[in-house]
Amino acid sequence: MKDIPKRVAEAAYMARHRTRMMQRAAAKQLGISNTHLSRLEHGSCDISLAMLERMNELYDTDVYVQAKEVMMPKADAFEYINNAYRTLYKVGTRVKYTGGEGTRYGTVTGTRAAYVRVKMDGDNAAKSYHPTWKLEII
Repeated sequence: MKDIPKRVAEAAYMARHRTRMMQRAAAKQLGISNTHLSRLEHGSCDISLAMLERMNELYDTDVYVQAKEVMMPKADAFEYINNAYRTLYKVGTRVKYTGGEGTRYGTVTGTRAAYVRVKMDGDNAAKSYHPTWKLEII
């Protein structure tokens, strides 16, 4: 149970990241300092219900619901992603990404919330990708 605040913090970070909002801009709109938002997103301090409501409104999502998705075991997360997006992802699936500059290929390594984690060929680490946005199974 003590893991829940950390998961809510991670979900808050992911919600902001999905909106492509810079941390400084989000902090300003939330009425807090950039440092405080960083601490909230890293789980270094607790997120109040009032702050969660402001984040939900700003990011147009429910951060707590996102946190519950983050807490799903990997198998359940893949099941959720595959059912919601009608895909067939699992660890080891090869994918093609056509966003950004040019086409890239990679391998699914896991999940994070409702995103698949993909290590692109030539990269050192995996990154989170939306299961259907310019990503396809090959």
